[in-house]
Amino acid sequence: MVPGRFRFDRFMLDPANRRLTESGAPVDLNARYLDALALLVRNAGQLVTKERFLDEVWRGVPVTDEALTQCIKTIAPRAGRRCRQSAADRDGAQAWLSLYRGGGERQ
Repeated sequence: MVPGRFRFDRFMLDPANRRLTESGAPVDLNARYLDALALLVRNAGQLVTKERFLDEVWRGVPVTDEALTQCIKTIAPRAGRRCRQSAADRDGAQAWLSLYRGGGERQ
């Protein structure tokens, strides 16, 4: 694999070229959402705080909590996995993204 590219499931994320593919086919995500996905993938297994998410994805642009929620809701299905709302929400399906109220996101 080329350095700086990330493979997960049937997806390839190439942040430098701003491209997400699924089995070689392009996946449509806007630039901001690609930045968000890249942040989460680069920090797999780690908690990404809301503040860090805002700093690195929105870079000082004021946004509402609803904008953050919409970003995550858009990224999760396009990247092929369901999103789990909390650590307590364990229905047996594998989630690649867990949301922790008051804490942040963890991939």
